[in-house]
Amino acid sequence: RKAAEQVNADAQHNLGVLYQQGHGVARDDSRAAEWYRKAAERGRVDSQYGIGVMYQHGRGVARDYKTAAEWYRKAAEQGNTDAQNNLGMLLDQAHGIADSHQLAAEWYRKAAEQGNADAQNNLGVMYHNGSGVTQDFKDREGPSQQRIHTGCGLDHHKLARRRAFGNQRSRQRQH
Repeated sequence: RKAAEQVNADAQHNLGVLYQQGHGVARDDSRAAEWYRKAAERGRVDSQYGIGVMYQHGRGVARDYKTAAEWYRKAAEQGNTDAQNNLGMLLDQAHGIADSHQLAAEWYRKAAEQGNADAQNNLGVMYHNGSGVTQDFKDREGPSQQRIHTGCGLDHHKLARRRAFGNQRSRQRQH
């Protein structure tokens, strides 16, 4: 706690985690948000993401999608894939912020290209629905296309991810 009070962003973040999870202290989302915010203001990326989550869900602070998006954007611009995905969701679902499916797809794509499975799925849904991207069901491999038209499972998500990112195994072989 002394380190956190002396403006140590790592200690501030860790104290936020302790309060959020109730490890060694009484669980207190308000105090967790306070410490996350302090560390986030000093540029700690995972704290920027953490305070974004607190605002998105109204944990320890009043629910505020716009403030959540601002914190997610800071973390997303530094490469945090969870923040990129969550920012995409806020934009996609227009939770009190500008409704921009195109921008949502861009953030999903950034996270998805770094291997974030949630973002890959979310982008796949956007391709399936033609939301923010051009709807595209062309399938180079054939059978998946037939399953999409018969409505089997979530194959449309897999196909859309494959269309967006190619076959991951063949990509890995090329690198």
